[in-house]
Amino acid sequence: MKYITIIITIFLFNPNILFGQNKIEGFWATDIEAMYQANSNETKIRIDSLDEDTKNKAQESLGNRIYQFLPNGKVIAEWTFQNEEYEITGRYSLDTDENLQIEISEIILDYKLVFLTKTKIKLIPQWDNHDSFFDFLILTKSTDE
Repeated sequence: MKYITIIITIFLFNPNILFGQNKIEGFWATDIEAMYQANSNETKIRIDSLDEDTKNKAQESLGNRIYQFLPNGKVIAEWTFQNEEYEITGRYSLDTDENLQIEISEIILDYKLVFLTKTKIKLIPQWDNHDSFFDFLILTKSTDE
């Protein structure tokens, strides 16, 4: 009975087992409304105090980003801003402690990955990101792969 309890506990508290070993693979879209709602009051006040043009540009740039995490460790970010299409390609790695590292053009970005649900993740920057629009990113897994 003790053995069964341990196995059940492992399944309940280990999202790798529940959601699949490489659960980050696939297409993920920024969820700008969830990001705004989940951020600190300080960040919300800062965002709300921006002029409408700046807020609209940020929403346009961030609101349509799609991240594709491929099984081979490649990551592709795509978005449209002011009628221009952008694409950045890099590499990613995810360790067993949910530390996500993305390398793009020799720039290394470290995030703590938190699964909010099976299809919604939070990426928490592990660097001083006080210049960022949001404190963290929230991505929703796309079913339109």
